[in-house]
Amino acid sequence: MAAKPLNIITPSDDLPPQKLKELVLTELKAPTVFKGFIGEKWAEALTWSPHVMSEKLSDVRTRFKVCPKVGTLQHREILSTTDVVYETHCEYVDACFSDFNKWLQTEIEDDDETVCPPPQKIIKSNDKNPFSSVPRSIYWVYADYKYMNELCSDHLDIIDAVDWSVFGFDTRNGLSSTLWIGSEGASTPCHYDTYGCNLVAQLWGTKEWILFSPNDDHKLYPTRVPFEESSVFSRVNIKSPQINKYCDFLKATPYKVVLSPGDVLFVPHHWWHYVECLEPSLSINTWIELASDKEDRITEAIARLLVSNVVTTDNKDSLVNPNEVLFPLEDNLTLLNTILTDGNDEQIITISDFINILTSKEVLRVVKDKVNAFNVS
Repeated sequence: MAAKPLNIITPSDDLPPQKLKELVLTELKAPTVFKGFIGEKWAEALTWSPHVMSEKLSDVRTRFKVCPKVGTLQHREILSTTDVVYETHCEYVDACFSDFNKWLQTEIEDDDETVCPPPQKIIKSNDKNPFSSVPRSIYWVYADYKYMNELCSDHLDIIDAVDWSVFGFDTRNGLSSTLWIGSEGASTPCHYDTYGCNLVAQLWGTKEWILFSPNDDHKLYPTRVPFEESSVFSRVNIKSPQINKYCDFLKATPYKVVLSPGDVLFVPHHWWHYVECLEPSLSINTWIELASDKEDRITEAIARLLVSNVVTTDNKDSLVNPNEVLFPLEDNLTLLNTILTDGNDEQIITISDFINILTSKEVLRVVKDKVNAFNVS
């Protein structure tokens, strides 16, 4: 599985913002790194180390993710029950950025993994700072997928320092962006986003991205468990794949890049990606809407409707991502009708209609064939 490098575009290519916008929206079909484009307009943002940003947002509370680093005893224990460490295997804690900042400034010591408690016990052991007993050599902490319009609502200077106009998106700033701050080792499991395309600005530290084309879908063994509306995960552990179980993964073609401060990565529609902070890292991204999004929203609305009526309070923690909210049948059907009618509150599909669709010969035949395939395998 030799990895391919990514295309690189620099200011020397002499491309105006409108042309860059056309590239992003219609022309680029593979991941591309824009180098040297955000230095001037993002000058303030490029000074945001995780420490600086945590000081700016010192008293802001948010939800942090805590998980064992790859290779630790605690990580191996999780992998004894699953092939991939998903977000359902992480612990979550509400804390201030000042708490995270203090923890991030502690030394990385050679802690004894055999006597280190699991994270659910560690993060509850100290009321003042939930991270104070979390050893950095064993665990990583991540504030990921944080909408800046919510997180930075009282910090307009942060909002205004994010400026996507260099790529032709003149109205996009921090209000239409998300923030990602993590310690070394923090990662996002391999998945693809169902909507739009993605621009990611690396502002501090380095981040490794491993990407795969939608043409490799079946080689990535897609799964909707844990379910998250807008995300499809891979069953393959990208860093340590079980080839005997996922043999087709060897036929997939990875694209690899390590982003440095000032780099902007373009992630095309439906491209798979695994992401890992190689050191304390801060990045900001924006998802760009595409014409195909309506069809994807219909698909996701149907998926959420089905999952919501299968999941129970007893199995929700293992089947649904912690950040996902499920709704009653009537609410999901209203959402589906809203998407189908482009925002009008007209009901064009009733519960009876949906039952008839699901129990039609065509649908049941497809489901039956897939169920029978389990017996063959």
